[in-house]
Amino acid sequence: MSNNKLYSVAIMLVLMGIGIFVAMMHGKQGRQGGMMGMMGGGMMQSMEKGRLPSGVEPADLPDPESAGAKLTARFCGQCHNLPSPSMHTAGEWPKVAGRMFKRLDRMSGMGMMRMMMRKNAPSGAEKKTILTYLAGHALRPMDKGKLPEPGSAGAAAFGKVCSQCHGLPDITVHTKDEWPGVVEKMEWNMREMNKKPPTADEKSAIVEYLVQNGPAGED
Repeated sequence: MSNNKLYSVAIMLVLMGIGIFVAMMHGKQGRQGGMMGMMGGGMMQSMEKGRLPSGVEPADLPDPESAGAKLTARFCGQCHNLPSPSMHTAGEWPKVAGRMFKRLDRMSGMGMMRMMMRKNAPSGAEKKTILTYLAGHALRPMDKGKLPEPGSAGAAAFGKVCSQCHGLPDITVHTKDEWPGVVEKMEWNMREMNKKPPTADEKSAIVEYLVQNGPAGED
């Protein structure tokens, strides 16, 4: 390659670098993080595909106007779908959120790769607020030893299928009328997360079991 061509390539690379830097700086002030933020968000979404369900809208979070809900939406939706607090139990959230906090801390630094995937990390106080919020609205677990009709096919299927992604949910968190729809949603989430969904017989047994043993709704 001639010197003129080398010079042209060098100039092009410098201009590209300047363009990236300007886009990044503009993105820091923009609503969605600019071009670089979108690139990083797309990369993270791709990395998380198959690991998280479709998520919820900020307005659908419990107590959506609280500081905890707003911080959860602000920070936890940067890289993947916004998780519902009921995805995990209060005992599970510190480990899950801690892993996400560490990732955000790393991506809030510098370097070319970090520039492309740059995210805002919460402060120490904000992390505590998020964890308190998630734990306060977390999935209420149930001790398998306290399941009604423990020897039934429904109890066995419920314990096997519904504890693959999180703690076994307390039967009383939903009414008899609500449980069929909840099971449908959970089956959809399992497919999105590449988890093995229940068989038709397992699903039927789970729904029948929960309808028989769940609490009655308000009249």
